This record gives sequence, C-alpha cells and structure tokens, in this order.
Amino acid sequence: MMADLVRWLGPFGDPERAPEDVDLQVRTLPPNATYDRPLQVHCYKPSRRAALGSLIVVHGLHPLGPNDERLARFLRRLAASGISVWAPALNEYMALRLDEGVIAGLARTMEAFAEWPDRPRTKIGVFSISFGSLPTLRLAANPAFADVLGGVVLYGGYGDFVATMRFALGADGRPRDILNPPAIFINLGREMDGAPPTDALEIAWRDFTLRTWGRPEMKEPSRMRVVVDELAARFSGAERDFFLLGCGIGDGGLARAEAAIAKVAARYHYLDPRPHLTRVRCPVTIVHGVDDDVIPHEQATLIRAALQPHTRVQMYLTGLYGHTGAAKPGPRALAKEAAALLGMMRALVATATQPARGPSNCPRTGAPNQR
Repeated sequence: MMADLVRWLGPFGDPERAPEDVDLQVRTLPPNATYDRPLQVHCYKPSRRAALGSLIVVHGLHPLGPNDERLARFLRRLAASGISVWAPALNEYMALRLDEGVIAGLARTMEAFAEWPDRPRTKIGVFSISFGSLPTLRLAANPAFADVLGGVVLYGGYGDFVATMRFALGADGRPRDILNPPAIFINLGREMDGAPPTDALEIAWRDFTLRTWGRPEMKEPSRMRVVVDELAARFSGAERDFFLLGCGIGDGGLARAEAAIAKVAARYHYLDPRPHLTRVRCPVTIVHGVDDDVIPHEQATLIRAALQPHTRVQMYLTGLYGHTGAAKPGPRALAKEAAALLGMMRALVATATQPARGPSNCPRTGAPNQR
C-alpha cells in the first residue's frame, strides 16, 4: 500500500494519470435523524484485490465536489493502493456555502460507512482538503465516533476563520489566489450594508468559479478579467459594480467583508473549530504548503496549538505541495523533504488501516452538538 501511494502521490507521479483497476459506485444516503437531506457519496475500491483500509475524503468549498477531475484522480489513486474510499458530495460546500449543515453531512457519511457490511474491518481514517478541515475536526471531536475513527489528516486546513478570510481578500499584502473572492461574497454579500439583491449575483459568482477554479492560467489577471467581463454583462449599475467587487475588482471589498463578518460573528460561531478541539482523542496529522495561496500556512500552527497534549499530533510544513496540487521539485528539494513526504504517506496509511476493536458499527448519533 505504501509503495503504491508514493508511486501515485509522490512529486514525480504524473498528475494527469490515474489507475484503471478501480471500481466506483455512487450511492445516495437517504435523510435520517443526523442529516435531513439526501447525500450522494462516491465510493471507490480496488477492483483486483481486497481493500485493506477505510478512508473518507472530505472536499472543501468547490462547486463540483468529488466530481472535480483532479479530486477524482486522487480518489482513484488512493483506491488503487488498497483503500476503500468514500467521498461525500457535501451539499453545502458544493453550493459554496459555509453552512453548519456540512458538519452533520460528514457525520451522516461516517455513520453509513461504519455500518456498510463490505467495509474492511479497520477503523476509518479521514483526509480533509482545505475548508473540509472544519467538519473533519468537528467529527474528530464528536465522542460518538471515538471507537471507529482511526485518525485524521488535514491538508491545508484552517483554525481562525476571520484571519483566513482576510488573507483571501489580500489584507496582509502577501501573494494569494485572486480567484477566491466570489466564494467569500456568496457567503457574506447578503450581510453587507447597501448590497443589491444577490440571487442573480450569487449565480454569476458560482459560474465564475466553475469557469476559473482548477485552471492555473486563470490566475493571470488579464485572463481572469475576460471571464469577469463576460459575466458582468448580465448586470448594470449598482449590481454590476457589486459583482465586480465580489470578483476582487475595485476598492472596498475587504472593508465591507470585515464589517459583514463582525455583524454575523455570533451567528457564524460554528466556523471556528478551535473550541471543540479539546475533545479530540484520535491522532491528527497536519499538512500545509508553505506557499499555500488560499489558506496561509500559519493556520496549521493555530490548529496544533488548540489541540491538547493528550492528542498525538504530527505537523508537516512542506514546500512540495501548494494548495491545489503537487509541484515537480529538483533533486535537492526532493532530498530535503523526503522525510516529510514519507511521514505524510505513513500517516495516511495509519489512519485507514488501524484494526477495528469490537463491533464495527458506530451508533446513530442524531448529530449531537450539530445543526
């Protein structure tokens, strides 16, 4: 398993290739007491051998969720290494909504995976990407899952929501992904004083993400502006100005976003995972790229500081990976970070392959402390 992971996920793997010897089934979990909406889950497993581990992969804010080609390739690589992988299509995050329901959606996925009769007889690991760290950390803090959760690996996660938003809007002047402001305005636009009606604007901002995210060339301002101008043609006057502001064009976006955050801080308290981390008992591995342009690497340190001494924590700040994928370093850089790379892979295997103790099923929780 380890050798296969290094082969597929290491820095010299071809990012455009994925193994073929993998089976995929898309299941729909019906609503229940934990989560009151249907939830689609992409379930991968190796097709030519038995799976030896169990893993849930939690996507971040993205309109395609597990349908994104890059994530789908990653899931196939995990499955080909010998892991049964479940990737929920989180309704809230696919709508680009920072909604508390995403916490219950992941809990619903864990319940169903634990009860699935064909799952390997191991505990279940969780690997989260970006904002997927929020429901993942809340899952790890939920005592109902203590016996079935093998550990969590956080890739590019956050601890302080406000600081992360300020970074995404360019507050500190550091390089950041210029494609992110629409996701912020989808969540905060309605809270901004003087904002025009936002339904059509939110559709346009989501269309922007569909046309630009995952395309590195769109980080070139002139190319991004072509898409912005095409979408802005839907609007006129104040609506057009507000749409442009939500795409990061024009002045005042940061100030209006910060005012909106302050206005809704009490209502959005669930976006801060740190108050819950004292209850985390499973191993936690934190991985963050030092050049991450979506969530700054200092957030990894904040998460680690909020975890208690009884929690076994590993942290890797690496130059091999940015927020969205692997780079191809030269031999010197690879040699310098080989230990970190192997440590990350070992953590991923360990979370997914711990032997289960006693009955494999976890109780239906009714999502305590959620929703």
